[in-house]
Amino acid sequence: MRIPIAPSHWHVRLNSGALAHIWALVYSEEGGDYLFESLAEDVSPEEQADLQMTGKVSPDSTTGMITVARLPTPTVHDIHTATAANCCP
Repeated sequence: MRIPIAPSHWHVRLNSGALAHIWALVYSEEGGDYLFESLAEDVSPEEQADLQMTGKVSPDSTTGMITVARLPTPTVHDIHTATAANCCP
């Protein structure tokens, strides 16, 4: 498997006060969850069986979006991209 586009670094502040660092190309809200996804190429059938793969080009394609994190929206306080100044506490 190959990740052809470098993912962004996201800070996700949870309602508990914890800070999650997530590397993903994009995020969206779907069905009460925040989904963080990255583009993947050359994903073997074996790897596809272990991953949640969405947005495939065709049913037999080895290219598509993979979910790298899923968080319930009620647990999230805020989401923003990380910068060099606020990268790591």
